[in-house]
Amino acid sequence: MARSFYFTNVFLDFIPGDIVTNQIIVATAFATTTPVPEFRIFHNSMTGSNPTKVWEFWKSGIKYLKYNPFEQQIRETGFWVTGDKKLYDTVIYLQDDLPAQIMGVIAKIPFIGSKQM
Repeated sequence: MARSFYFTNVFLDFIPGDIVTNQIIVATAFATTTPVPEFRIFHNSMTGSNPTKVWEFWKSGIKYLKYNPFEQQIRETGFWVTGDKKLYDTVIYLQDDLPAQIMGVIAKIPFIGSKQM
């Protein structure tokens, strides 16, 4: 998911799960009241009414993680912004992917690693 967030001005398509679940219940209840099966479209939420941009999403996520850190994380929580996808992919690989792969290898070494790594 993180790899699609290198543009800062893109709107995110977030729809809360409870709204979707409620709409499924309403559509199902409505379908049971129709005497003949018919095709209906129910549209219940629109991202454009309360949009979130990538930058705002990351700022709120970073703020949350500062006070609620993961039990195990490779590096300290933080963020930076770039419009260069190659630079972004390189930094993510060097800071996140590569250390995680190294930890995976170390975890498999007898007497050194463990499943907790």
